[in-house]
Amino acid sequence: MKDRFSQLHPAVNFCYFALVIGFSLAVQHPICQAISLVCAGLYARKLTGSPGFWLLVKLSLPLALFTAVLNPLFNHRGLTPLFSLPWGGFVTLESLLYGLSAGAMLFGIMLWFACFNEALPTDRFLYLFGGLMPGLSLVLSMSIGFIPRFIGQYRAVSDAQKGLGRDMTRGSWVQRGKNAAAVLSVTLSWALENAADTADSMKSRGYGGKRSRYALYPFTALDGCLLAAVLLAGGALIAGGLAGCFRFDYFPALGWNAPGVFECFCFAAQALVCALPLLYDLWEERKWNSLHSKI
Repeated sequence: MKDRFSQLHPAVNFCYFALVIGFSLAVQHPICQAISLVCAGLYARKLTGSPGFWLLVKLSLPLALFTAVLNPLFNHRGLTPLFSLPWGGFVTLESLLYGLSAGAMLFGIMLWFACFNEALPTDRFLYLFGGLMPGLSLVLSMSIGFIPRFIGQYRAVSDAQKGLGRDMTRGSWVQRGKNAAAVLSVTLSWALENAADTADSMKSRGYGGKRSRYALYPFTALDGCLLAAVLLAGGALIAGGLAGCFRFDYFPALGWNAPGVFECFCFAAQALVCALPLLYDLWEERKWNSLHSKI
Protein backbone atom coordinates (compact mmCIF):
# COMPACT_ATOMS: atom_id res chain seq x y z
CA MET A 1 0.00 0.00 0.00
CA LYS A 2 1.32 3.47 -0.89
CA ASP A 3 2.18 6.02 1.74
CA ARG A 4 -1.00 7.99 2.41
CA PHE A 5 0.56 10.65 4.59
CA SER A 6 2.70 11.97 1.73
CA GLN A 7 -0.48 12.34 -0.38
CA LEU A 8 -1.95 14.93 1.95
CA HIS A 9 -1.81 18.64 1.19
CA PRO A 10 1.81 19.87 0.88
CA ALA A 11 1.23 22.39 3.69
CA VAL A 12 0.51 19.55 6.13
CA ASN A 13 3.64 17.67 5.09
CA PHE A 14 5.84 20.75 5.26
CA CYS A 15 4.62 21.80 8.72
CA TYR A 16 5.10 18.27 9.99
CA PHE A 17 8.67 17.94 8.78
CA ALA A 18 9.51 21.45 9.95
CA LEU A 19 8.33 20.42 13.41
CA VAL A 20 10.14 17.07 13.68
CA ILE A 21 13.38 18.31 12.09
CA GLY A 22 13.42 21.48 14.20
CA PHE A 23 12.73 19.48 17.35
CA SER A 24 15.46 16.97 16.50
CA LEU A 25 17.94 19.82 16.03
CA ALA A 26 16.99 21.63 19.23
CA VAL A 27 16.72 18.74 21.72
CA GLN A 28 19.58 16.42 22.68
CA HIS A 29 17.85 14.33 25.32
CA PRO A 30 18.74 10.64 24.73
CA ILE A 31 15.13 9.48 24.99
CA CYS A 32 13.98 12.08 22.46
CA GLN A 33 16.81 11.17 20.10
CA ALA A 34 15.98 7.46 20.36
CA ILE A 35 12.31 8.14 19.57
CA SER A 36 13.26 10.36 16.62
CA LEU A 37 15.74 7.83 15.23
CA VAL A 38 13.35 4.87 15.43
CA CYS A 39 10.43 6.73 13.85
CA ALA A 40 12.61 8.30 11.15
CA GLY A 41 14.14 4.92 10.31
CA LEU A 42 10.76 3.18 10.06
CA TYR A 43 9.25 5.93 7.93
CA ALA A 44 12.33 6.16 5.69
CA ARG A 45 12.20 2.42 5.08
CA LYS A 46 8.52 2.67 4.19
CA LEU A 47 9.12 5.50 1.72
CA THR A 48 12.35 4.31 0.10
CA GLY A 49 11.97 0.54 0.36
CA SER A 50 14.50 -1.85 1.81
CA PRO A 51 17.28 -1.34 -0.82
CA GLY A 52 16.99 2.44 -0.73
CA PHE A 53 16.91 2.49 3.05
CA TRP A 54 20.07 0.42 3.46
CA LEU A 55 21.80 2.56 0.85
CA LEU A 56 20.82 5.62 2.88
CA VAL A 57 22.21 4.00 6.03
CA LYS A 58 25.50 3.17 4.29
CA LEU A 59 25.89 6.77 3.18
CA SER A 60 24.84 8.57 6.37
CA LEU A 61 25.95 6.25 9.17
CA PRO A 62 29.73 6.61 8.53
CA LEU A 63 29.41 10.39 8.76
CA ALA A 64 27.50 10.11 12.02
CA LEU A 65 30.08 7.70 13.45
CA PHE A 66 32.89 9.99 12.35
CA THR A 67 31.24 12.86 14.21
CA ALA A 68 30.77 10.71 17.30
CA VAL A 69 34.42 9.63 17.34
CA LEU A 70 35.92 13.02 16.46
CA ASN A 71 34.29 15.00 19.28
CA PRO A 72 35.91 13.27 22.31
CA LEU A 73 39.34 13.40 20.65
CA PHE A 74 39.35 17.21 20.57
CA ASN A 75 36.75 18.16 23.17
CA HIS A 76 38.23 17.51 26.62
CA ARG A 77 35.49 19.09 28.71
CA GLY A 78 33.90 17.08 31.45
CA LEU A 79 34.67 15.93 34.99
CA THR A 80 35.04 12.18 34.39
CA PRO A 81 38.30 11.32 32.57
CA LEU A 82 38.44 7.86 31.02
CA PHE A 83 41.94 7.65 29.51
CA SER A 84 44.69 9.96 28.30
CA LEU A 85 45.63 10.66 24.68
CA PRO A 86 49.15 10.40 23.22
CA TRP A 87 49.15 14.06 22.19
CA GLY A 88 47.89 15.24 25.57
CA GLY A 89 44.53 15.67 27.18
CA PHE A 90 41.93 13.17 28.31
CA VAL A 91 38.89 11.55 26.79
CA THR A 92 36.10 12.25 29.23
CA LEU A 93 32.85 10.41 29.69
CA GLU A 94 30.88 13.60 29.10
CA SER A 95 32.61 14.41 25.80
CA LEU A 96 32.21 10.81 24.64
CA LEU A 97 28.48 10.81 25.34
CA TYR A 98 28.11 14.24 23.78
CA GLY A 99 29.83 12.95 20.62
CA LEU A 100 27.46 10.00 20.49
CA SER A 101 24.54 12.39 20.92
CA ALA A 102 25.81 14.63 18.10
CA GLY A 103 26.27 11.62 15.82
CA ALA A 104 22.77 10.33 16.63
CA MET A 105 21.30 13.77 15.95
CA LEU A 106 23.09 13.99 12.60
CA PHE A 107 21.96 10.49 11.61
CA GLY A 108 18.36 11.24 12.56
CA ILE A 109 18.35 14.55 10.68
CA MET A 110 19.63 12.85 7.52
CA LEU A 111 16.89 10.23 7.80
CA TRP A 112 14.22 12.90 8.27
CA PHE A 113 15.49 14.86 5.28
CA ALA A 114 15.38 11.68 3.19
CA CYS A 115 11.72 11.31 4.21
CA PHE A 116 11.16 14.99 3.42
CA ASN A 117 12.64 14.51 -0.05
CA GLU A 118 10.32 11.57 -0.74
CA ALA A 119 7.16 13.11 0.72
CA LEU A 120 7.68 16.59 -0.76
CA PRO A 121 9.19 16.23 -4.24
CA THR A 122 9.95 19.23 -6.40
CA ASP A 123 6.47 19.72 -7.83
CA ARG A 124 4.80 19.72 -4.40
CA PHE A 125 7.43 22.01 -2.91
CA LEU A 126 7.14 24.47 -5.78
CA TYR A 127 3.35 24.37 -5.52
CA LEU A 128 3.63 25.40 -1.88
CA PHE A 129 6.20 28.21 -2.18
CA GLY A 130 6.41 29.00 -5.89
CA GLY A 131 3.97 31.89 -5.68
CA LEU A 132 5.48 33.43 -2.52
CA MET A 133 9.21 33.17 -3.19
CA PRO A 134 9.83 31.57 -6.59
CA GLY A 135 13.61 32.05 -6.68
CA LEU A 136 14.28 30.72 -3.19
CA SER A 137 11.85 27.82 -3.54
CA LEU A 138 13.54 26.77 -6.78
CA VAL A 139 16.98 26.83 -5.16
CA LEU A 140 15.77 24.89 -2.11
CA SER A 141 13.98 22.25 -4.16
CA MET A 142 17.04 21.78 -6.36
CA SER A 143 19.27 21.52 -3.29
CA ILE A 144 17.04 18.93 -1.61
CA GLY A 145 16.92 16.72 -4.70
CA PHE A 146 20.55 17.28 -5.62
CA ILE A 147 22.21 14.75 -3.30
CA PRO A 148 20.51 11.53 -4.56
CA ARG A 149 20.93 12.62 -8.20
CA PHE A 150 24.58 13.52 -7.60
CA ILE A 151 25.23 10.10 -6.02
CA GLY A 152 23.56 8.31 -8.95
CA GLN A 153 25.57 10.29 -11.51
CA TYR A 154 28.78 9.68 -9.54
CA ARG A 155 28.17 5.94 -9.68
CA ALA A 156 27.42 6.04 -13.40
CA VAL A 157 30.63 7.98 -14.12
CA SER A 158 32.62 5.66 -11.85
CA ASP A 159 31.31 2.56 -13.66
CA ALA A 160 32.14 4.16 -17.02
CA GLN A 161 35.68 4.95 -15.85
CA LYS A 162 36.10 1.35 -14.68
CA GLY A 163 35.26 0.20 -18.21
CA LEU A 164 38.10 2.41 -19.46
CA GLY A 165 40.56 0.88 -17.01
CA ARG A 166 40.49 3.77 -14.53
CA ASP A 167 39.32 1.94 -11.46
CA MET A 168 39.53 3.89 -8.19
CA THR A 169 40.03 0.70 -6.17
CA ARG A 170 43.11 -0.61 -7.97
CA GLY A 171 46.65 0.53 -8.51
CA SER A 172 48.86 2.75 -6.39
CA TRP A 173 47.49 5.42 -4.09
CA VAL A 174 48.61 8.10 -6.54
CA GLN A 175 46.79 6.41 -9.41
CA ARG A 176 43.68 5.90 -7.31
CA GLY A 177 43.70 9.59 -6.39
CA LYS A 178 43.99 10.63 -10.03
CA ASN A 179 41.12 8.34 -11.04
CA ALA A 180 38.94 9.60 -8.18
CA ALA A 181 39.72 13.22 -9.08
CA ALA A 182 38.73 12.56 -12.70
CA VAL A 183 35.42 11.01 -11.65
CA LEU A 184 34.69 13.87 -9.25
CA SER A 185 35.58 16.48 -11.90
CA VAL A 186 33.21 14.96 -14.45
CA THR A 187 30.41 14.67 -11.88
CA LEU A 188 30.81 18.27 -10.72
CA SER A 189 30.78 19.49 -14.33
CA TRP A 190 27.55 17.57 -14.89
CA ALA A 191 26.04 19.10 -11.74
CA LEU A 192 26.85 22.67 -12.80
CA GLU A 193 25.56 22.15 -16.34
CA ASN A 194 22.41 20.50 -15.03
CA ALA A 195 21.73 23.41 -12.66
CA ALA A 196 22.22 25.94 -15.47
CA ASP A 197 19.94 23.97 -17.83
CA THR A 198 17.27 23.71 -15.14
CA ALA A 199 17.38 27.46 -14.46
CA ASP A 200 17.15 28.28 -18.19
CA SER A 201 14.28 25.82 -18.64
CA MET A 202 12.32 27.27 -15.72
CA LYS A 203 12.90 30.82 -16.97
CA SER A 204 11.76 29.98 -20.50
CA ARG A 205 8.56 28.52 -19.11
CA GLY A 206 7.72 31.72 -17.27
CA TYR A 207 8.60 30.54 -13.79
CA GLY A 208 8.21 33.34 -11.26
CA GLY A 209 5.50 35.22 -13.16
CA LYS A 210 1.80 34.68 -13.67
CA ARG A 211 1.38 31.14 -14.85
CA SER A 212 -0.91 28.17 -14.45
CA ARG A 213 -0.09 25.31 -12.12
CA TYR A 214 0.68 21.81 -13.28
CA ALA A 215 -1.07 20.20 -10.33
CA LEU A 216 -3.64 21.33 -7.81
CA TYR A 217 -3.85 20.02 -4.26
CA PRO A 218 -7.22 20.80 -2.67
CA PHE A 219 -7.15 21.53 1.05
CA THR A 220 -9.75 19.22 2.59
CA ALA A 221 -11.28 19.09 6.04
CA LEU A 222 -9.01 16.16 6.89
CA ASP A 223 -5.98 18.24 5.94
CA GLY A 224 -7.22 21.00 8.21
CA CYS A 225 -7.66 18.61 11.14
CA LEU A 226 -4.22 17.10 10.70
CA LEU A 227 -2.59 20.51 10.29
CA ALA A 228 -4.27 21.70 13.48
CA ALA A 229 -3.09 18.56 15.27
CA VAL A 230 0.49 19.14 14.10
CA LEU A 231 0.42 22.79 15.22
CA LEU A 232 -1.07 21.87 18.60
CA ALA A 233 1.54 19.15 19.07
CA GLY A 234 4.25 21.62 18.18
CA GLY A 235 2.91 24.05 20.78
CA ALA A 236 2.85 21.26 23.39
CA LEU A 237 6.46 20.28 22.63
CA ILE A 238 7.58 23.91 22.83
CA ALA A 239 5.80 24.26 26.18
CA GLY A 240 7.47 21.10 27.44
CA GLY A 241 10.85 22.36 26.31
CA LEU A 242 10.35 25.72 28.07
CA ALA A 243 9.33 23.85 31.22
CA GLY A 244 12.61 21.91 31.15
CA CYS A 245 11.18 18.47 30.38
CA PHE A 246 13.76 17.80 27.66
CA ARG A 247 16.76 19.20 29.55
CA PHE A 248 19.87 17.05 29.46
CA ASP A 249 23.24 18.60 30.32
CA TYR A 250 26.50 17.03 29.20
CA PHE A 251 28.95 19.60 30.60
CA PRO A 252 30.54 19.98 33.02
CA ALA A 253 28.76 16.90 34.37
CA LEU A 254 25.76 14.87 33.29
CA GLY A 255 22.49 16.26 34.55
CA TRP A 256 18.81 15.86 33.74
CA ASN A 257 15.41 16.22 35.33
CA ALA A 258 13.96 13.17 37.00
CA PRO A 259 11.10 11.90 34.80
CA GLY A 260 7.73 12.65 36.34
CA VAL A 261 4.19 12.50 35.05
CA PHE A 262 4.53 15.67 32.97
CA GLU A 263 7.88 14.57 31.52
CA CYS A 264 6.44 11.17 30.53
CA PHE A 265 3.50 12.95 28.92
CA CYS A 266 5.90 15.09 26.87
CA PHE A 267 7.88 12.04 25.74
CA ALA A 268 4.63 10.31 24.75
CA ALA A 269 3.55 13.42 22.84
CA GLN A 270 6.84 13.46 20.94
CA ALA A 271 6.48 9.75 20.12
CA LEU A 272 2.97 10.34 18.76
CA VAL A 273 4.17 13.26 16.65
CA CYS A 274 7.14 11.38 15.19
CA ALA A 275 5.02 8.31 14.50
CA LEU A 276 2.14 10.31 12.99
CA PRO A 277 2.81 9.25 9.35
CA LEU A 278 3.00 5.58 10.33
CA LEU A 279 -0.13 5.80 12.49
CA TYR A 280 -2.03 7.63 9.75
CA ASP A 281 -1.05 5.02 7.16
CA LEU A 282 -2.09 2.24 9.53
CA TRP A 283 -5.47 3.94 10.09
CA GLU A 284 -6.02 4.36 6.34
CA GLU A 285 -5.09 0.74 5.71
CA ARG A 286 -7.51 -0.54 8.35
CA LYS A 287 -10.26 1.70 6.97
CA TRP A 288 -9.60 0.40 3.46
CA ASN A 289 -9.68 -3.21 4.61
CA SER A 290 -12.92 -2.58 6.49
CA LEU A 291 -14.57 -1.06 3.42
CA HIS A 292 -13.21 -3.78 1.18
CA SER A 293 -14.63 -6.51 3.44
CA LYS A 294 -18.13 -4.97 3.14
CA ILE A 295 -18.18 -5.23 -0.64
